[in-house]
Amino acid sequence: REAGLRLPSTVAQTLGVVAGVVLGFAAVQISIVSNATLIVSVTTAVASFSGPNFQVGISWRWLKYFMILGGAFMGLFGIVAVGCFIVAHMATLQSFGVSYLAPWAPLQPDALVDAPLRQPLWLKFRRHSTWRTKNRRRMGDTRGEDNP
Repeated sequence: REAGLRLPSTVAQTLGVVAGVVLGFAAVQISIVSNATLIVSVTTAVASFSGPNFQVGISWRWLKYFMILGGAFMGLFGIVAVGCFIVAHMATLQSFGVSYLAPWAPLQPDALVDAPLRQPLWLKFRRHSTWRTKNRRRMGDTRGEDNP
């Protein structure tokens, strides 16, 4: 990572991935790590470039390390167990009084209309029960509203 500071960012990232793959291949050849561990490590390294910003990348990096450790110690069961722990932790989080996994946990069928794909804006004239507001009617253009 330090050597890449003097290079352009795209070259440094590419160089880092290639060096990681070469070192990983060497580690597999001398039986330090298994093939599965190398595959998980390389996949997460490549996927880390799809993150939106640096702060999110730090969180993804920690999750990646936990997944790699789980996979290294217990194989597929370890990866699934770590994934379950992550989902359980996400279920306990709240933002502005709303569950982080809403509308799936707790299940709210009326809000599932907008998940996993969003409705067009012209169909959204009522707020979901997830937000727990007194006035469920949205402001703005309400074409298509049934005028209750």
